[in-house]
Amino acid sequence: KAISMINIHFIANEDGKKSIKQLPDNFTCQDFIKIIIDLFGSHATEHYTFVAKGKALNLADEVQFGVWKKNLTNGVNIFVGRRMHGGEIINV
Repeated sequence: KAISMINIHFIANEDGKKSIKQLPDNFTCQDFIKIIIDLFGSHATEHYTFVAKGKALNLADEVQFGVWKKNLTNGVNIFVGRRMHGGEIINV
């Protein structure tokens, strides 16, 4: 039996670069992480955020990923933004 695949379009907000990757219909969080590491480097999960259909992805929680995964349908656009690290809340 042939495996059903979905096409996912990654659009980097930083430079507008577009990439298309495929995942099997029954992909896991680890499958998704492998793709983003391939596209954006070994620290992709720390340096970037991923948003599909207005919903941000949480790769640290596989249960939440399972809920979020329903937003990943064939041809979906995932917007990729660089995280801003540092800073703190200051009372003024």
